[in-house]
Amino acid sequence: MKCGGRVYAIDNTLKGAKQEKQVQKLLQSISDNLTKNGRTCYTNNLYVIVEQRLLEDERMKREKEEEIRQQNLKEDQLRKQLEELRKMCFRDAQRKQMEGTWIDIVFQAGFCMFESIKNTFF
Repeated sequence: MKCGGRVYAIDNTLKGAKQEKQVQKLLQSISDNLTKNGRTCYTNNLYVIVEQRLLEDERMKREKEEEIRQQNLKEDQLRKQLEELRKMCFRDAQRKQMEGTWIDIVFQAGFCMFESIKNTFF
């Protein structure tokens, strides 16, 4: 049944009792629909309210998507910075390898990474 049984065709060639029966059936269908809808009709005001809610939902969805996109961008930038700091510490450790002992190198590389992470995130 299309549209929940709310589609109604009128035969305008009927006369007398058949016409009256058709009219009564239409009026009963209207009454049933009003009862289902809490005795209210779907008005333009209701349409405007629903449309405003839909627009607000869409706006909030776009804002949330933008917030997620910005967060992802920030995370990507932090990853790149951390990788650059790691490379810088590795280059520094290689340079120190030429100058010092292995223990100094490991200590300096670890300290450099610690300082870089601390400065990046804290």
